[in-house]
Amino acid sequence: MQNFSYWEIEIEDNLEISVDGDLAVTTFSWVGGGKTKDGQEVKARQYGTHTWKRLNGEWRLVREHLTVG
Repeated sequence: MQNFSYWEIEIEDNLEISVDGDLAVTTFSWVGGGKTKDGQEVKARQYGTHTWKRLNGEWRLVREHLTVG
């Protein structure tokens, strides 16, 4: 993100959460955009999957996968 003067993202309305014991999976997509330091506008959409594990009573992100869409 060092090449951007600003960057904003927004999660779309498709967050899904599945929990089984001490493991959970979230799937989602987001749209975002920003401006590079040289003034170029950039827009993006990504789809993601996060895998979570409860360790010592706290949820920790243990794996992330993102795909540009």
